[in-house]
Amino acid sequence: MSAPPGWHRQPDGRERYWDGEAWTTQFRDGTVLPVVPETQDAGAGSFDFMAVKTIRGREAKKIGEQQNLGWELVDQTQGTLRTTLNFRRPKPETSISKAWASFRALNPKARLGVVAAAVVVLLLPIIVGIAGSVGGADAGPNAEPSKSPAPTATENSEELATSPVPTPSASPAETYAYEGPPYEIVTVDENVSSADLDQYWVYTSKFDYSKDDFRDQVKMIIADIAHREQTPELIVQVVSDKEIIEAESDATIADFMEEHDPAYFKNVIGPKEETHWVAWYQGGWDPDTAQPSDSADAFEITWIAEKIQGVEKWKPQT
Repeated sequence: MSAPPGWHRQPDGRERYWDGEAWTTQFRDGTVLPVVPETQDAGAGSFDFMAVKTIRGREAKKIGEQQNLGWELVDQTQGTLRTTLNFRRPKPETSISKAWASFRALNPKARLGVVAAAVVVLLLPIIVGIAGSVGGADAGPNAEPSKSPAPTATENSEELATSPVPTPSASPAETYAYEGPPYEIVTVDENVSSADLDQYWVYTSKFDYSKDDFRDQVKMIIADIAHREQTPELIVQVVSDKEIIEAESDATIADFMEEHDPAYFKNVIGPKEETHWVAWYQGGWDPDTAQPSDSADAFEITWIAEKIQGVEKWKPQT
């Protein structure tokens, strides 16, 4: 095959990556949306731009999320483990800018009328307040004061004593004991991927990547969650910076994007993810077929941080 490197559709509907000389083992879902090129007649000043990095195989989901928020895909760059997606959307008009544009479109006489009406609206509450205070003064010293309602019996009575809550009997000691590093489940995304998996976003302290045991520490966290849920078929994202969770979790990404401009994603979140997004475990979903599966290939850890990148087949015991 004589073709430049890139993704090519296969008979089964998926796309496979051709490196320019031979087929690789990389596949992806064929539903990834096409790149939308920049239009020549649109001025760059009328758009906001944003770059988003996502893990290999999650491009279609990420594109769909951004399109639901009004972003348009411009282009994408495929990396070894991550894909950079570049988006744009028209800058929103504020209510003030719309009102000012409408006001400027009026003729001078109509503008004067609008200004006069606005002055009346501003002064009317002041006039009403003055009239009310004068009317209250005319009531005189003989006006009967208002009476407060008499207190009810329940307000004067003592609170009833409540029955003591029975103490539950102690449960038998469990044989399982977690011995890994402390961690916190910050949020859970439900029904992720075609396998409808729950995705756990986990925050923990920063690891020392120079020590070999950090991978075992991460696996203990994942295994503990799998043990509590009694299934290895789930997704666990392990990070050492909570802001990554706010920017990536399905539960928080919309609010986070409203509060931060595209430059923040590029200059702050991107560098954080290269160091603090430690690992992504996915069990019960085959990344090659994009389908639910209980085969050994459907359970793996992707080591994401820049210094530790790689993929490892692994399944926690429950």
